[in-house]
Amino acid sequence: MKKYIFGFCVALMFLSLTSNLSAQGFKSIYIAGGVNHIPVEGFFRFPSSEFNRRVDKISFSGSIGIFYEYTDRAEFTLGMECISTNIGYYFGNGSTNWIIKSMPIILGYNYTFYKNEKLFNIYGGIGLSFVIIKTEWNLYADIIPEEQNYTNETYGVDVRCGIMKSIAHDLNLFVEAKYRFHGDVEVNKMNPGRLVNFSGLGILIGFSIDIFN
Repeated sequence: MKKYIFGFCVALMFLSLTSNLSAQGFKSIYIAGGVNHIPVEGFFRFPSSEFNRRVDKISFSGSIGIFYEYTDRAEFTLGMECISTNIGYYFGNGSTNWIIKSMPIILGYNYTFYKNEKLFNIYGGIGLSFVIIKTEWNLYADIIPEEQNYTNETYGVDVRCGIMKSIAHDLNLFVEAKYRFHGDVEVNKMNPGRLVNFSGLGILIGFSIDIFN
């Protein structure tokens, strides 16, 4: 119930803020790709040295969303990301592997600290997110292979800073660094009760297209 109340409050806040945006309004859509460093803190570690583990701390992501201009320097953002992480263990007669996809739905706010239309803009911001985490677990061994899929939800906050430059009429290039703080979730059904954290640093490169000027 708390999850749905949180989502309702975020949506209500967004609607109340955008109800007074007639002076500026919907500005652009964006699409971006990123490289992320996610340590995957708290994931189960097999105690025996005979197990070799592999954690892909470097992962890739994609995102899409909209910019909604509030003032000449302030804007709200609404977007979604998909971040994939792989974790595996290898042992004598088989292996087990987790493919974990973290999908934050983000309501954010950006403020442009430095604005120069001939050069570039520098901005900083913050975002609140509802995070859907989908896990695909595969076990390959002498026994019959087993597969399980399950979904968890958590919440998150991110802080970001970036540079945006106009490269053509109504087309902008941006580079953004962000750190995501995500709440702990349980994704390892082999060890119930152990929580995992997917907080980490991301570097995004993307384009935005101005729809209305």
